[in-house]
Amino acid sequence: MIPIALKGHERPITMVKYNKEGDIVFSSSTDSKITAWFSDSGERLGTYEGHGGKVWGFDVTRDCSLLISCSADSTLKVWNVETGECRYTFQNKAPVHSVAFSEDEKFFAAAIDPFQGDPPCILIYKFDKTLEFQDSSPVRRILGHQAAINKVMWGPMDMTLVTCSDDCTVRSWDPETGDELFCIQDNEKEVLSIAFNEDKTLLLSGSKDCTARLYDFLKDMKHLKTYKTTRPINAVGISPLMDQVRS
Repeated sequence: MIPIALKGHERPITMVKYNKEGDIVFSSSTDSKITAWFSDSGERLGTYEGHGGKVWGFDVTRDCSLLISCSADSTLKVWNVETGECRYTFQNKAPVHSVAFSEDEKFFAAAIDPFQGDPPCILIYKFDKTLEFQDSSPVRRILGHQAAINKVMWGPMDMTLVTCSDDCTVRSWDPETGDELFCIQDNEKEVLSIAFNEDKTLLLSGSKDCTARLYDFLKDMKHLKTYKTTRPINAVGISPLMDQVRS
């Protein structure tokens, strides 16, 4: 395998993700931009510009037609992947740190930072892919974390939401009621990242305490293994092909 250097951002990169087909790589950065690249050549396909602050994350629809991004400028923006046009902007009162489409793409969840006395929260929005009848107001606001939420993900069949936070916890929520389903307090420092395996039966977390922890998501978050390193773990992943985790 020959590595390809993708050069185009002017500041640190916050997230990298392939589309479903694997032919396009998207990246976001603290330079306020999202960039798309052809994965086979590294050629830049285009740049999505319009945010007024750091872009912390994004998600892409399965058909790769729309991309949603979240930013320190307190907005979420929906982009036409092909043209780069910003199709819709959701305005919030606080920076938005993470965003994720539900599996059926009828909803998306966003992690909102604490700001001016307001606590961190998860907002759930209905999503209209045509954007013709899109509602700018969330359908649910979920509270519970005591510090910034670093990542939000949908669980199997959209039955749950999973989050990790600077309050050193990993939590799961019922997206319909907002009830907390579990709270894992195994870490001594901030939990910076979480990731599922392909069928969402296993969950991996990564923390500033230099550990990655593997859980059986379907068996009440039974702790399976702890991986220790010498440095804080900013991102984690589970291989879909081999018995491997990445951190």
